[in-house]
Amino acid sequence: MEKSIFVYSCDIAVREFCKQYLGNNRLEFYSSYDCLCSRIQLVSPDIILLDYSLFEFIGPDAWEKVCSLAVSGTVYVLSQEDCSSFVNWFKKIGVKEIIEFPCREEFFLSVLFPGEKTCLRESESSEIISDIPELDFLVGSSLKMKHLKSLLFQVAQTDVPLLFLGESGTGKSFFAQAVHRVSGRGQKPFYSVNMGAIPDSLAETELFGTDSGAFTDAVCREGYFSAAGDGTLFLDEIGELSASLQPKLLHVLESKEYRKVGSAKISHCNTRFLFATNADLQKAMEEGRFRSDLYYRIAIIPIEIPPLRERASDIPELSHVFLEEHKKALSDKALDKLMDYSWPGNIRELKNCITRACVMTKDDIISENYISFC
Repeated sequence: MEKSIFVYSCDIAVREFCKQYLGNNRLEFYSSYDCLCSRIQLVSPDIILLDYSLFEFIGPDAWEKVCSLAVSGTVYVLSQEDCSSFVNWFKKIGVKEIIEFPCREEFFLSVLFPGEKTCLRESESSEIISDIPELDFLVGSSLKMKHLKSLLFQVAQTDVPLLFLGESGTGKSFFAQAVHRVSGRGQKPFYSVNMGAIPDSLAETELFGTDSGAFTDAVCREGYFSAAGDGTLFLDEIGELSASLQPKLLHVLESKEYRKVGSAKISHCNTRFLFATNADLQKAMEEGRFRSDLYYRIAIIPIEIPPLRERASDIPELSHVFLEEHKKALSDKALDKLMDYSWPGNIRELKNCITRACVMTKDDIISENYISFC
């Protein structure tokens, strides 16, 4: 069963340690003492982890206040240095245990969750997935996100085409940008093109570019193949690509060559191609709407982006990111309401929901009454 866990620390190592071994729970990280206290008064977390390195910074009175606000038996201290002289005092103010950091996962979890073997087994299954510091900007500590980050980092080091699959609103374009960012092409251009938003009559000139004289009033203009250069070109909604353009794209992928519209000159293409769709391309192949040879060329490595309902433990962390720009927080009941919803619109819907709540209330803490779903 998920626990609500607050971590008060500015130390990256402490935060990453907690993300790795407590990622199946509802984690909230705080670097501000005032924000921590305000949140504890609204919510009764199951566990509070206090970083001893901040002891001198905020002083003993502040620590005593945290313990007085918390439910008895929920406060733990993480210490990377000797704090033996304060052990008795910590016990007196209500600290349950002092945990020396770093420590072994089994010991850490046995202290926080005595007798709860399920929690340990879940963490052990995720331990084999190494943290990817280069992808820390991707929000989420769930097991599915750990698997996804590991896969993204692995495929980013190659030049093979990738096909991102998933429901609308799951963030396929964002994950495509992440692959580009950590790849060897990260300093090169990244272009994103929504094929569903370009009329068929313009799609070829947009991709391939035009040569002067190609048609009446035509001027020499580079397309996305040329603009992307040695960078990355992300073609979203690839299932919307017209039947006439599909063989031409296939030729570019196989030969690494293309011609501008109206030109006889062959240009070389050294671009990394990424694709995405929320359509069933295999069904489209069966119905003759999508070429099978193109499908097998772009789907060398299909990457399934999980819907938000399958990574619900990431909702608190995602919500926190969306709330930061508004400088607001969620009440415990508001967060519970978010956790209980199925999110058919995925991350896009969550962001819209948070934004709507922030606009509609003047309070710093958003109550469940302002959480509404479209």
